[in-house]
Amino acid sequence: MPSSVEEWVDEVSRTTRPDHVVWCDGTDAENDRLIDLMVSDGTLLRLNDQKLPNCFLHRSNPQDVARTEHLTFICSEHAEDAGPTNNWMSPQDARERIWPLFNNSMHGRTMYVVPYLMGAADSPYAKVGVEVTDSPYVVANMRIMTRMGEVALDRIKGGASDWVPGLHSLGDLSPDRRFIAHFPETRTIWSVGSGYGGNALLGKKCYALRIASTMGREQGWLAEHMLILGLESPAGDVTYIAGAFPSACGKTNLAMLKSPFESDGWKVWTVGEDIAWINGKMVSAALIQDTLCRLSSVRYAAVVMDAKPGSWAAAVVPWRGSSVDLTQCREAITAEYGAAFVTVVPVDRMPLTQQGKADRVAICQLKYKPVL
Repeated sequence: MPSSVEEWVDEVSRTTRPDHVVWCDGTDAENDRLIDLMVSDGTLLRLNDQKLPNCFLHRSNPQDVARTEHLTFICSEHAEDAGPTNNWMSPQDARERIWPLFNNSMHGRTMYVVPYLMGAADSPYAKVGVEVTDSPYVVANMRIMTRMGEVALDRIKGGASDWVPGLHSLGDLSPDRRFIAHFPETRTIWSVGSGYGGNALLGKKCYALRIASTMGREQGWLAEHMLILGLESPAGDVTYIAGAFPSACGKTNLAMLKSPFESDGWKVWTVGEDIAWINGKMVSAALIQDTLCRLSSVRYAAVVMDAKPGSWAAAVVPWRGSSVDLTQCREAITAEYGAAFVTVVPVDRMPLTQQGKADRVAICQLKYKPVL
């Protein structure tokens, strides 16, 4: 990762060759200027200001109307680290195939540097990203979706070293020159050839789900494809519910929920309709995965919920014939998490599938209770 935001922006600028570089501050004045710019060049169409004040229509390019999963890659050092449901490209191949598409890609355009914070400014769980883009439409939307500008730079200046650099360029919008690439080891994101939603707003799917999954695994929290609903009783008690829904199922419509019992004091609202970061004081699957990987010197550990409530079924997966010391793993994980587990029951085989890529070696069944 670059040692500073300024150095990284300078590196990107030398490759993309923009006419101007603008550091975004997220202010109302800046947003008004961008809106006026997009209205004047036809990027945005102003709607009826009496019926829909301050509302605009943006039309995507006909060749750029959806996320492109087949052009989305995890560029981890090892293919198995991309997971069974993602496309993999080696970092070297990405540098050879994708990076050249950024050469002079911003010539004749303005490069916008968008520092952003995801989460409340005073939250210890908030994370920082910096997106460089040549799309004012992306800037305007990142301002809506995140806390943008000085609040993010203050975090970086305060010592936040895990900021995520994301490079986006519209390119020529050709599907033949469109890629979305994620580099888990360096926590870097590249996107070129698309101005659509999740392809271009790099704080969403790219960071909050894909890169954050790696960060969560290492740091002991979860980044999940889940929406969060808030419910409040007439007495003022608030409950949050996380629900796992797949893509394209219509869950965004839940953002328009209205309680039929609102007149009785019941309230409902959508905190987030797509991705949830889950932190807690319980031992998580991510922590167990990390421990098993360290103890067994393998790159993947499968941890799944057992049929019984409050139980994890854990196994390491030795890739490429590597050996695993089962006794050492059992003893070490019991010692490390002993305060959190009621029993450790060895099992012979786990109901896990890895699409024939690896053997399965069972470690133990872990029955846990919350650590308060």
